[in-house]
This record gives sequence, C-alpha cells and structure tokens, in this order.
Amino acid sequence: MQTAKLKFAVTLQLYIILLMLLISAFGSSSYAFFLASPYNVQQEIASTSVESNVIISDKINFTTPEVSILYPVNWNAVKGTFQGEETNSIITFRLLPQNDTDDALAILNIASYDLGRVNITTEQYADGQLLFLRGTIPDFQLIQFNKTTLAGRPAYQIVYSGLEGTGETKTMKLWVVDQSSFGSTVYMITYSTKPENYRTHFASAKEMINSFAIQEKVGRAPAGELLDAELLEYIPEPSRQELGNITKLPSFESILGGSLTNLIDFIKGSTNTALPNFARLPTHPESNIAIHYHLSSAYLNPTNNMIYAALALIFTDNSTNRVLPEPLDYEVKINGSNFNFNENGSTSTGLDIKILNGTSLEEALKNNQEYKLGIDILNINRTSFEQRDEMPIGIAK
Repeated sequence: MQTAKLKFAVTLQLYIILLMLLISAFGSSSYAFFLASPYNVQQEIASTSVESNVIISDKINFTTPEVSILYPVNWNAVKGTFQGEETNSIITFRLLPQNDTDDALAILNIASYDLGRVNITTEQYADGQLLFLRGTIPDFQLIQFNKTTLAGRPAYQIVYSGLEGTGETKTMKLWVVDQSSFGSTVYMITYSTKPENYRTHFASAKEMINSFAIQEKVGRAPAGELLDAELLEYIPEPSRQELGNITKLPSFESILGGSLTNLIDFIKGSTNTALPNFARLPTHPESNIAIHYHLSSAYLNPTNNMIYAALALIFTDNSTNRVLPEPLDYEVKINGSNFNFNENGSTSTGLDIKILNGTSLEEALKNNQEYKLGIDILNINRTSFEQRDEMPIGIAK
C-alpha cells in the first residue's frame, strides 16, 4: 500500500511539473484550455494510415422488397424470360460460356404469382402445376416430385425432362406459398439446362437456391422506412447523393448487416457498446481516434445492372468509444492485386458511407480475396469537452 501511495505521489508531482512547464511556455491564459480538453481545437494530422485486411465476398446480392438471393459473379442477371400474363418474372440468372455467346449453359429464374385471398396449400398448388406441365411440355418425363423446404418454408420440388422449343432440357422447379395478411403469393424457382449440363452446374444453382429468402411483409415497410430516413440524416450530403443514384436501394439494415436501432443509438451516443457487425481498425496514432468499418456484400442495381458495395465508416474517441460529431476529413484506400479504391471524405457526424463500384469490383468478386483497407485522418476540428458537456477521463472540474 505504501509503495502504491509513493508511486501516486511521484506521478502527481511529475504531472504538476509538466503542467507548470506548459503554462510557462504558453502563458497563463492557456491554463484553462489544458484542463478543458486534451486536444487542440484544430488538428492538422500527419498522413499516417491505419490498416486492416478486408475480404470482398465472391457473391452478389440481388434484393427487392419481396425477395433476396445471392448469386456468383459468373451468372448474369437479366430481366424477362418465363414472363407470362399471370406470372411475374422477378429476375433471371444466365450462366454464359466464356466466349460470351448468348447460348446460356444454364438458366435460373425467380418468379411470383399473386394468389390474392385464395386459400391454397403449397401441395395443392404443386399438384396443379404437375398436371399443367404434363399437358403442355412435349415428351414430358417425370424424374422426381417431392416435398422440400425453400426460404425456411414447406415447399415442393419437381425434376423433369422434355422438349423446350426444338431441344431437350432437364429442369428443376420449386414452389412455395407465402401467406400473410396481405394475401398469398407463390414463389417459383426454375433451374433449367441441357440434360448433359444438369449435374455440372447443379451445385452452383443449389447454392443460389439455398440463399433465397422471402422478405417479411407484415409491418416491415413502415418501420424500415422510418429507420432508413433517420439514419440518412447522419450521412453527409455528397454520400447521400451517391446513395440516391442507386434505384431500389436495399434497406440500410440489409446493407449494414445488423440492427439499425443499435447503430442509430451508437451514433447518437446513447450507448458506447461496439457494434458486432463492424470491425475496428487500430487506433489512429496521431489523433486517438478509433475507426470502425463494415463492408457490405456486393449488390446488383437492377436498373443499370451496376454492381456495387457499401463501405460504412464510424469514427470514435478511442478512450470513450463515443462517436465523434465533429468536422473531420479523411482518405480511405482499398488496395489489392485486382481492385483499388481511393477516395476522400468529410463528415461532421462521425458516420459516412462510401459506394464501391466499377468493372474492377466485378473482377475482384470472382475470387474471395483479402484486400488492405487503410484510412488517413487528414484534419479534424475537435470541440473541447467543456463545450460538449463531457469530461475527459481522469480530469475533474
């Protein structure tokens, strides 16, 4: 105990001596400033990066308010195909050969049919479709017809062969009926190819089918829109405009991979608990700033077939893990063998979202690889703790 007291006394004396030296060097008017905040109000930060490894997933996320599915970059997403008067074709994925001809090696289509208030089970619907296929497809041969699951719901699956046009195809279809207070909708997934190619591409198609999800309809849109609008207020205007260029933007909850409520509470300062879906870079050595980031999976913008990913950044005080709501300039870089991204940004809320896109991103998606992510803090206007009604740790009023 005596040793601890002696150590404290020596430390206190050193602190007082250091403080007196600072006062004599800067004048007595600086005394209050040093007690009020350990930071300069305006810091010009040396361009020293903190870096971390990020992994860019080799899958693309196609999502709508109804459904979502992950697909490999070598499958092209196109509209149309299997369009009928009653059936709505949501999206078609075509696996093209390397010579880029239009003769697809395989096709996977997602479609829906609105049943309205008709009360029908998936089994009843599948039985009706089996009769329809028998009567409309020349040389129809039933290979398999059984119960399964799709998007976590009871479903039916059929595998058959027959003539499509002049050529023989082998096809797998899955049906699932989604019932909600809005009515019933049946979702259909069709995987079709030449019989000799069926097994070759089946694993890839099955992986896509397993990732298929139906978005919850009840109460989803109003709550999601309110949270998205609230988060949008914290995003700087240039980034907000960039996000606005993406039509049918998925919800921020989907892009940021976690609860928006927790994220908004963290940004507001209601909590300083780290967000589990955000990785944390090492502390920036020149500014005591910790940087949290989340790189989303790649998404498809169906309007222009643009592939993009969103990089969310949160800047916090390393000591308190509180978000920094002060003007801050930074530079973010992602460097790899076949993908490079470099862009400056400014935020006064501690939050920013950058959009990554272009042909180099599509190339990077072909293999699941690690890339170096580096961030430079270029400049920060750090308000004193007195002005923010906060106290630095270890210094009392």
